[in-house]
Amino acid sequence: SSYPLLCSLENFDIDGIYKGKADIFSKRTIKPHYAPTKADNSQEALYISMTEKGKIDLDYMQSLTSYSKDKIIEDLSTQIFLALVMPV
Repeated sequence: SSYPLLCSLENFDIDGIYKGKADIFSKRTIKPHYAPTKADNSQEALYISMTEKGKIDLDYMQSLTSYSKDKIIEDLSTQIFLALVMPV
């Protein structure tokens, strides 16, 4: 009874040979992703940076807010820390 549902999750060619999984497993099928281009404050810029880049990217956060890097670091002083890597 679930065969039609299972077939809708797979792609087959005209001869009925399995070609791969349906697009739902590998790309967005509902609506495209639009990255935010503006943040109202440093906190919002931090969330966007973590979502889009997976890290704290001060240059990216600066472009979102038009704040200086020092201002962003000051605003987020209780939430982030800067690690200085010293050469050995």
